[in-house]
Amino acid sequence: QWRFHEDWQSRVIVPHIAHTIGIWDDLITDWHHWFGLPQGRREEDTNGQFSYTYRRNDDIILNHPHPSSGIGDTRIAISRAIPYNGHQLTSHIEIKAPTGNSETLTGSGAWDWSAGVGWERGSGTTFGAVLSFATLNITYLGKTTSNLSTIQKRKVISARGGLHWHALDWMSLTAQLDGHSPLYDSSTKALGGSSLQLTLGGRFFLTSKQRLDLSIGEDLNTKISPDFVVNMALSYRF
Repeated sequence: QWRFHEDWQSRVIVPHIAHTIGIWDDLITDWHHWFGLPQGRREEDTNGQFSYTYRRNDDIILNHPHPSSGIGDTRIAISRAIPYNGHQLTSHIEIKAPTGNSETLTGSGAWDWSAGVGWERGSGTTFGAVLSFATLNITYLGKTTSNLSTIQKRKVISARGGLHWHALDWMSLTAQLDGHSPLYDSSTKALGGSSLQLTLGGRFFLTSKQRLDLSIGEDLNTKISPDFVVNMALSYRF
C-alpha cells in the first residue's frame, strides 16, 4: 500500500491461495457446541476430508477432489479521499488480473474490475474515539474459464458497514458486516445465494507505519460463505 499524495493511495495484493483439508473442522464443531449453535449436518467422522463437487441434472459440472495451492489473482487498486463537511468520503477503482489458475481454483482465469464509494465519520466518546464506516461496490466479472462459466453472473453488488473503536493508543477494535449479491445463477444456495458475514477483531499499531490485524468471522447466511474464518494481516504503509 502506497500513499503517493495526501488524498491518493494505491494498493497491490498478490495472494497465495490454498485449498486443503479441514484443519479447523474440530474447532468449528466444538465452537458450535460451546455456544449451542446448530451443526448444519456437520458430522465429526467427515472432519479432515476435502472435496469440491457440483452436480446439476446428473451432470458433474465441478469435481475437485484433491487439495491445491498457488498464487491467486492479483488485485491493483487506486483510491481517493474526499473530505466533506466532517465526513470522509472515498472513491476507488480496482482491477483483478488472472494470475491464478482456474483449474486449481486459485483464480478465475478472467480480468475483473470494480468501482465503489466509501464513507467514514469519527466521533469522540468518554471511552475513546469511534469511527463509523460503510462502502458500496459494483464488480464486473469477466467470463471465467472454469466449468462454472455457464451459470456465472457478470455483475455483483457488495457492501460493508461497521464500527472501529480506538480503545487504546496502540489498539482499536472492529465489528463489521459484509455481504454481496449472488455470484452464480443457481438454485443451490451455496452458489446462488447472497452472502452475509459478521467479523469481529482488532487492529494493533506496531509502529507509525506498521500494523497487525486479527479477526474472526462467522457466516450469518449459512452455506454461502465460509462457516468460520480467521483473518491475520500485517500491513506496512510507505
